[in-house]
Amino acid sequence: MPNEPRWGDLVKVELEACLDAPITRYFDAELQGDPDVLAQLLADKRNPNTRRAYEKDLKDFFIKMTGLPPTGDSVLEFLHLQREQAVMVVLKYKAKLISSSLGKSWRSCHQVQTKQFSLESSLEIKG
Repeated sequence: MPNEPRWGDLVKVELEACLDAPITRYFDAELQGDPDVLAQLLADKRNPNTRRAYEKDLKDFFIKMTGLPPTGDSVLEFLHLQREQAVMVVLKYKAKLISSSLGKSWRSCHQVQTKQFSLESSLEIKG
């Protein structure tokens, strides 16, 4: 029977219909607006001194690596890099810190905070 659809064709039509289904059915209210990931990360730090240090270091990281202070878009772009790309950016940042006149202990602290930010945030976004 040449006009009858085959079973495989029916499955394909069903799958294509699923691709067109809206994904915001249950979480629409939660997806309104872009999250301020940086503010969320900083709010998680209870100690105000730690929060200020993170904020200062992350601002320095983004200024050194992008030429601009961190924005929601630049933070999300960094967090959506593949792991290898993010590591490459952090290593280039480390090289910039080493070549600067900063002390070794400050560089180590700065690197730890930047790595922790990228790990915590990537776990939150991708996890």
